[in-house]
Amino acid sequence: MLSAYTPINVYGTNWAMMAEVEALVNALQMYILIVALFMVVGVVTMAIIVSTGLLRTLGNEPEVIAGIADKEANGDLDLKFEEGKAERSAYTRP
Repeated sequence: MLSAYTPINVYGTNWAMMAEVEALVNALQMYILIVALFMVVGVVTMAIIVSTGLLRTLGNEPEVIAGIADKEANGDLDLKFEEGKAERSAYTRP
């Protein structure tokens, strides 16, 4: 049971206003919790889908460039590029 109380002063006479609602407060809280949980799962899923799509569009270049930088930092300057390899990337033409 959910109750609310407020004092009211009517022309110098003090009254009390009470309201009681027989609601299933626990059920409402559980419903809100479930909806919030589904929303969090949906947002995380969409974030993963969008980030994966962006990385796929970029062709995972950050990983490749980091590998090249590591090799050059260690003194390995023999870098060979594979020609004719058609990868989907933001830097290649379709």
